[in-house]
This record gives sequence, structure tokens and C-alpha cells, in this order.
Amino acid sequence: MGQVRIKDISIMITLLIWEEVPEQTTLYLIPNSEIDDEMRGIMQRAHNKLINADEDILDALKLSAAVVPTSHEVDKQYKGYHGRFAQYKVDNDAGPILDTHVTFIYLSGWML
Repeated sequence: MGQVRIKDISIMITLLIWEEVPEQTTLYLIPNSEIDDEMRGIMQRAHNKLINADEDILDALKLSAAVVPTSHEVDKQYKGYHGRFAQYKVDNDAGPILDTHVTFIYLSGWML
């Protein structure tokens, strides 16, 4: 018997914890294959930043546009990011997530 290797895990995932303080927390399970180098950098720079509470929030605003469904409007300067991750939202009543390997965890969002 050999060791289990990461390539044997079905899906490698980035977990985005999107806070809307103090009202709600939304989880996004985004396949790593859907995150290009630009978006990875945006996520890293937006980590632990809350819009309306921190300075230097440009990347958090881009990430905010990425989680907004395309059926909603975003500021035109963020159109290139609009809806990129919306489909990966975890429903509040979802059961356990199986056959995944979380490789990155980011926290960002809004201070309402």
C-alpha cells in the first residue's frame, strides 16, 4: 500500500468565507482550477479585509463582484470579475462536503 497523494483527491478546493458582518456568513467552495493567477493574488490581498472597515480594499471590492450573481448589477469598473465565483456558493442547508481537499482558505467581505 502506497501513500495517498494529493492527485488522488477528487477535487482540490479553495474555501472562501464571505462575511457580511453582523448579518450572515456565506461559504464558497471554488475548484482551484477555476482560479487563475490574477484572482489568486486578489484573494490573497483581500484576505482578512472587510469593505467599510479596512483601508486598501480594492481587491476586496473585486472579490465582492466575483461572488455577486450575474443577475445583479455591479459597478462597471468590476465587470471583469462579475459572477466568477457565484456558482460555487454553498447552500445553507447543504450537507457535508465529501471528496474534497481544501488547499486555501480566505476570509473577506463587508462590514454592514
